[in-house]
Amino acid sequence: GALRNFKVRQAIAMAVNKRAVAQIAGGPGVARPLHQAVPSSVSGFRPDADHFTTTNDQGDPLTARRLLAEAGFPDGIKLRFAYATNSTYPIEAQSVQASLKRAGIDAQLFPFSAGDLWGRLLANSQNAQRGEWDIAMSGWLPDWFGSNNGRSVIVPLFDGRQVGTISQNYGQYDSAQVNAAIDRATAAISLDEAEAAWFDATTQVMRDLAIVPVIEKKSSWMRSSRVRNCIWTVMGSQCDLTTVWLADAAPAGSEHRP
Repeated sequence: GALRNFKVRQAIAMAVNKRAVAQIAGGPGVARPLHQAVPSSVSGFRPDADHFTTTNDQGDPLTARRLLAEAGFPDGIKLRFAYATNSTYPIEAQSVQASLKRAGIDAQLFPFSAGDLWGRLLANSQNAQRGEWDIAMSGWLPDWFGSNNGRSVIVPLFDGRQVGTISQNYGQYDSAQVNAAIDRATAAISLDEAEAAWFDATTQVMRDLAIVPVIEKKSSWMRSSRVRNCIWTVMGSQCDLTTVWLADAAPAGSEHRP
């Protein structure tokens, strides 16, 4: 219930040491703090439109404590913090927990397998209503990189008309302004018009602090130097296997001895 209070959400946003999380995720060459509703590879992002920044991205626990007090929680709050046990999520969650503790927020960690977190816990709003979780660490990839890809991120995460079981709008966020901006973007007849509407949507999401962005990061996959014509597919997180071939591969049906 406390998270319905904007100042509580703002306190969380101001408390998190995003620089520390980015370092855990690989450092400046791989990850960087994020202060917008979407990463820089998604429509609606603008370099000069950051929100709720702190000095050196290290968090501001004093401001966070003041905001909590103004919200009616001078002694702090206790939250159930859900996270996945795969990848670097466990140590990133511990870093965020330490940041929140400095601000008087007791975030109790609750680990879940990746399938349980995204397939069961977050996808069903009744789990939050029952108190199984209050805040959660999650992540998202666009279905494609390039212009006008807001519908693959902003729509599933923030369109309030899609709230329900198996929705990725885990916080049940519903804003008439955001919904209207999404409609303008998806009906736009030019890329500039669409981009302006996507930006309106992401700006309102941050004004409401529907989420607390933490970092954006690059992902790396290894492949043999013999692989040719690797065309990346986001959904498969790999080369498109219908397009690749191997250098020096033997003709089909012939014997090949390396």
